[in-house]
Amino acid sequence: MVDVVTLGETLLAFRVAGPLAVGAEARFSFAGAESNVAVGLARLGHAVACAGAVGGDAMATTMVRALRGEGIDCSALRVDATRPSALIVFDSPLAERRRVTYLRDGSAGSALTPADADAVWALNPGVVHVTGVTCALGDGARETVEVVVAEARRRGVTVSFDLNYRASLWGRDEAAAVLGPLARQADILFGADDELRLALDDAAPTDDALRALGPAQVVLKRGADGAGLVTAEGRFDAPSVATAVVDPVGAGDAFAAGFLSAHLDGLGPVERLGRGNAVAAFALGNHGDWEGLPTRAELPLVGAGGDVVR
Repeated sequence: MVDVVTLGETLLAFRVAGPLAVGAEARFSFAGAESNVAVGLARLGHAVACAGAVGGDAMATTMVRALRGEGIDCSALRVDATRPSALIVFDSPLAERRRVTYLRDGSAGSALTPADADAVWALNPGVVHVTGVTCALGDGARETVEVVVAEARRRGVTVSFDLNYRASLWGRDEAAAVLGPLARQADILFGADDELRLALDDAAPTDDALRALGPAQVVLKRGADGAGLVTAEGRFDAPSVATAVVDPVGAGDAFAAGFLSAHLDGLGPVERLGRGNAVAAFALGNHGDWEGLPTRAELPLVGAGGDVVR
């Protein structure tokens, strides 16, 4: 049994320090909303697995090896030798402005089928974490998420769903038609205010509207303004704890990892938000989607006084 299975697409990632140009040096890594959450949870001491598909190329092999090196179970990560892995490129055409370019059409991760759901249940998870990104990759990937969510509810497995709307992948109307029904089936729902409107027929995400939506926990991600949590017991809020922003990419996934970790530990609402904000602070303070995420022993460094910890 594993604590959490994340289902989605892990991408080959190349990061250019400045603008994309011939001769620019790039750093190779991996990225992806679901794998970012998996790394965050694994570093916090939870048993985690990644499910999905990657290509059969050497870069994908290196990427999977790195995931395993983080202590993540990759037995449900299918290798599709007929398709490439997806690719993401980060560059900075202007100072303090990060640009993200995707190459995902026809990728192994976009060609998931409901048959891939079987590998999820073989792991006997306590929580399944999915995001709206996977639903935007194609009909097969969307259907796979829908099948997994429906089966999780039938089995009594907790569904964690991050709306994670990406305007570069699909339009709002199309996204709302898919994400709304999935949001209503979630037990834990993550979203920013504009994303939550997708699940509410464009209505304002008031506390009453979010309670009526269905999830037992609706988590509001508000960046520098902190985070909120709406449950049947009330509304809870916690301020951001980030002190510096080195790289904003991946902070939302880091927050989700921290929140889910505290949920698994049985902590209260404010503590769940606090751990989410703490893990997000590590992501914001380091380069990369997941590279700077903390271990459990490092969590107390958030809020520690002074510039040097001895």
